[in-house]
Amino acid sequence: TAVMVKTSGREEQAMLVEMDPDLYHVPPYLGPGGWVGMELNGYATDWDRIEDRIAISWEMVAPRRLLEACGR
Repeated sequence: TAVMVKTSGREEQAMLVEMDPDLYHVPPYLGPGGWVGMELNGYATDWDRIEDRIAISWEMVAPRRLLEACGR
């Protein structure tokens, strides 16, 4: 099981995969668009890390109006 999150681009995507290839991977269809997959391995999953990446990803793709409504 994995979750896909947006990165700032190919450079960040490559850095994340190189830094921790057991956690991150480049998904076949979303990868070219700057997305990266994060493996959810049950008990070994660092949920705080997953939460942070999801929040960062959401801020990258959320509409401006929604970001402003949430105080960001």
